[in-house]
Amino acid sequence: MEKLLQKNRFKGGHSVALKLHDSKYDGMVKNIYLGCIVFLTKEKDYLPLEWIYPKNKALELLDNVESYLIYRFSPELNIQKKQKNYCKYDFCFHIQNFSSHSNFLNDWIG
Repeated sequence: MEKLLQKNRFKGGHSVALKLHDSKYDGMVKNIYLGCIVFLTKEKDYLPLEWIYPKNKALELLDNVESYLIYRFSPELNIQKKQKNYCKYDFCFHIQNFSSHSNFLNDWIG
């Protein structure tokens, strides 16, 4: 399963970045946001995704987070996971944006 998740993780991902060079996006500001996924345990401890083992479980959780966010926000350039929520787990999200350029989704809870 781990290899399948890794193989499909960026399937078409680079083509999405290339789509931003389409002339219809000329003159638009393009931002790349990097994310850090941290879970809150039942004991109220922070658990970064990269500390979760086995690795295939961490990759599964990452896929579920991504699935939910794509379904919830339906980004224009994402093709898959927009029609149905493929997330297998219930999550409560808190997004913080520390960018000095934008408040996009800052303190969003969902």
